[in-house]
Amino acid sequence: MSDLLSLQKLLEQHITNITTMSTDDAMLNRYLVASSSVQEAYERILATDKWRKNFPVADVNIDSKGVRKIVSFKTAVLCDEKDIDGRPVIYVAVKNHSMKDRCLEEYTNYIIYMLELSLSKCSKDMENICILWDMKGFSLAVMDFSLTKKVYEILQTYYPERMGIALILNAPFIFQACWSVIRPWLHENTANKIKFVTDADLASYIDPKIIPDV
Repeated sequence: MSDLLSLQKLLEQHITNITTMSTDDAMLNRYLVASSSVQEAYERILATDKWRKNFPVADVNIDSKGVRKIVSFKTAVLCDEKDIDGRPVIYVAVKNHSMKDRCLEEYTNYIIYMLELSLSKCSKDMENICILWDMKGFSLAVMDFSLTKKVYEILQTYYPERMGIALILNAPFIFQACWSVIRPWLHENTANKIKFVTDADLASYIDPKIIPDV
């Protein structure tokens, strides 16, 4: 029996109770890829559905606590056009982030809002997204380790295989020390999708013209 059929069998008794997410083959395969066993994939699907209900993710919108305020900072913007492989692109201008009065609860709402918004733009042929981290203007003053960890915790735990690629554009030398802290938080699957690129490389992934002027 294939892993997919095994997972479907395990989920049979719960299928009517999983109401916050699709249980199609594409979703099940994402959890299988991100898990070390069928049992782990099964447990993670149930945990994700429970988390989505308890948060509740369906209620997160522009008026959720802190979201509209953080949107106004233009730290992250959903691009109008997709990358060359058809992925929705979240553009992150790190220079626009501020640690002043930063509330992790508000940013958690914002992360979920941006992920749900970008995933709603995916097609059946491409069900993951691209995150472009623009390091222009980066300094240690904007390096938010807690928030960065939260982003990848949410992605890896509740949105497995939904990040197709992450581009870190023009990372300055000083970021190497920061990366040495961040890298151990990442699952191998996630880390393998992160590419350090320069302006000269960018066109291989994204048309530079789609990047918003923020």
